[in-house]
Amino acid sequence: MAGICENCTKGNKLSGTPRGRMMQTTPLPSYFASASGNYDTPTYTSKALIICPDPFGLGLDNPKLMADIFAEKCGIDVWVADTFKGNPPLKSEDLEPYMADHPGQQIPFLSKLWARLYMIKSIPSIIPFRPSVSDPWLVEFIANLRKEYGYERIALNGYCWGGGYAVRLATMPGVIDLALPAHPAGSYGYAMPNVVVPITYFISEVDDQWLPKVAASVQEQWKTKPDAPRFQVITYPGTVHGFGSRPNLSIPKVKESWEKYVSDVVDVVKELL
Repeated sequence: MAGICENCTKGNKLSGTPRGRMMQTTPLPSYFASASGNYDTPTYTSKALIICPDPFGLGLDNPKLMADIFAEKCGIDVWVADTFKGNPPLKSEDLEPYMADHPGQQIPFLSKLWARLYMIKSIPSIIPFRPSVSDPWLVEFIANLRKEYGYERIALNGYCWGGGYAVRLATMPGVIDLALPAHPAGSYGYAMPNVVVPITYFISEVDDQWLPKVAASVQEQWKTKPDAPRFQVITYPGTVHGFGSRPNLSIPKVKESWEKYVSDVVDVVKELL
């Protein structure tokens, strides 16, 4: 089953302590980062950003910390949807350093073999969250946020497996208003030509999960469609799959690209949401 690559199981933890709150009243368990910082009597913004995490789910604090960052920098509420319902395919204790922190790094054969075996072992744990099952969960979650909190416009920012959600839901009119997939993985290629909202792909320099030929074909087709949504691809030098959610910030080039990625997300949200 597509969707788990060697670098999906690798990465680094971001430093810091989440400032938001876990919410159990939404259709999916979720983490809420308020733009106001007030959780006793919060004032909800008219726009919101939803984050779909990678296969580590909320077992890592990384998506929560990203939500805090974006809530502050974008000035809107941010939610992290636990699309794995508390049972992520990969556990935080399984997190290992990247096989390659940057493109061109030489990896020992045994390390590659171990990663392949671990990748195969992880496949059954992600099958329960295949798109036909979990996409409707997320659609319901988003509809609930609009109804209960009054959000008028919603952007979806997904990482790795979560990036697939951003692409697929972008094909559904009225579900989201802006798609922001970062190094997407899993089943998403078939959806790329059918996107109906503005979409920006944030892609690592080296990524086996990215589909450059499909992206180029879509861009070429949309040139002749005056009503086609905005389609943008931003590539980050010195990075590998997973850099957006689990970057090794001790490497200067990775840190530079990751900070540029954060800035780019903020800019796109402010411009198009």
